[in-house]
Amino acid sequence: MLKYSTLFCMVLFFTLIFALSNTKILIIMIQQNEKTTSFLTHLSGLSNLVIPLGSIIVPLIIWQTSKKDSGFIDHHGKEAMNFNISFLLYNIVAAILLLGSVFGTIFNGIQLDQYESSENFAELLFSAGGFLTAVLVLSTMGIIKLILIIVAAVKANNGNLYRYPLTIRFIK
Repeated sequence: MLKYSTLFCMVLFFTLIFALSNTKILIIMIQQNEKTTSFLTHLSGLSNLVIPLGSIIVPLIIWQTSKKDSGFIDHHGKEAMNFNISFLLYNIVAAILLLGSVFGTIFNGIQLDQYESSENFAELLFSAGGFLTAVLVLSTMGIIKLILIIVAAVKANNGNLYRYPLTIRFIK
């Protein structure tokens, strides 16, 4: 009986070590100014509503001026930058699809009702239906971005580390 309990404890111990080695633990106390700076770094991603490319420029300025102060600010700054750059790329791809559909509709005189039973994906993508799909995708991406920025800002303000989903890690 003693052998099995010892073996169980060893397996549990190594499992715990493995789990902790793959998890970042923030043990130090985070001061309120670090939380506020991280909070503002995430919310500055919405500045593109006022300033063109503001979702890249403003978080970059906040992150670069404050990253030496704290590892917490550095983490949230990198996350905000990676997220905003990723979503900029996603928007560029969606805009290219949108432009392709507009030009396809204008130059080919394509009607939306022609594609009720169409199986040709490229024609549908670059038709008026593709235009509506691209607008829907851009709108949905905007709503997702808004929600994720708010979640990240709240997590940062509560002192938690947060990693955005759907993000390409350009800055490590």
